[in-house]
Amino acid sequence: QQEEDVMEAALFDLTLNEENRQVFEEIMMDLGTGILLFFLLVVFNHINTYRNRYSTSCDMLTYIKVKKAIAFVLGISVIFLSLYSLYDWAVTGYSVVSTGNDYHQPIKLVFFKDFFTVLVFVDIFLLIFSLIYVKSFDAIFKNAAFITSTILIRISLTSPRPLNIYVALLSVIVGIVTISCFIYFNKVKKMQPEVEDYTEACEI
Repeated sequence: QQEEDVMEAALFDLTLNEENRQVFEEIMMDLGTGILLFFLLVVFNHINTYRNRYSTSCDMLTYIKVKKAIAFVLGISVIFLSLYSLYDWAVTGYSVVSTGNDYHQPIKLVFFKDFFTVLVFVDIFLLIFSLIYVKSFDAIFKNAAFITSTILIRISLTSPRPLNIYVALLSVIVGIVTISCFIYFNKVKKMQPEVEDYTEACEI
């Protein structure tokens, strides 16, 4: 029993050395960030349910067709990008195993970095194209702010720790604040019956 206590004490001391402490802190930081991001996303989805009351309608068939076409192309691009990322990761992994070198590229950069880069350009194109139909600044502001959130997510993937955590949290907070402002603006607008020439806008 005394020998077991000594072994347990040695193991306990081993977990408290500087190297293991740093790894433990990083794991706890990632865990806390994941929980906080999940909570913020729940808040965003809850607030977003109220947007349907003020969501704008769009019957411009051209705009809808363009959005569907872009979504189709984006879906195909994601498939090819996934296959390419998997192939590149497998080749790099085989090279690392064969040569015995260290693999320094984080797993989050294998696919998501390129995916969010493509997504940013697609969102910007849709924003520019929607300017043909959008007649209200609140919809333009909302769409532009959502693009900013996407850009922040892309930046967080390549930022060093702990800056990547702050940027990721900021991206969700920007979305929450934006959708809250959009709902509040439309609520105020609904309370102004004298404004009758309001033109409803297409949303990205």
